[in-house]
Amino acid sequence: MPGRSGSIATVSESALSSVANPHAQGGVAFLPFLAAVFKALKPKGTDVEPRTPGEHMRRRRTELGLSQRALAEHLGVNPWTILNGEKGRSAPSMRATPSILDWLGHDPLPAPGRPMPDC
Repeated sequence: MPGRSGSIATVSESALSSVANPHAQGGVAFLPFLAAVFKALKPKGTDVEPRTPGEHMRRRRTELGLSQRALAEHLGVNPWTILNGEKGRSAPSMRATPSILDWLGHDPLPAPGRPMPDC
């Protein structure tokens, strides 16, 4: 939000007036004391070819209908390992990597100079 005062978010008067007035620049009418944030949902489909190891993990997991927690239990790793791996925040530990690669059925990172394998 634009500004913060303690734990209560503050919004400029002009921002509130444009939100409260449904005719101002295609706005939507809200209660004047309610500020709303809209986010676009990411598509859930797997029609995009995975490019990163995390995208490969997420695609395989969703194709099998597994939750991140269920996959973590199956692989014997912490659920945060799956979450952070899929989001690209961190690579799996050296201990977790072999079980993840075995579960994927291929190494999503090709050797230097080689093309990415088809999944």
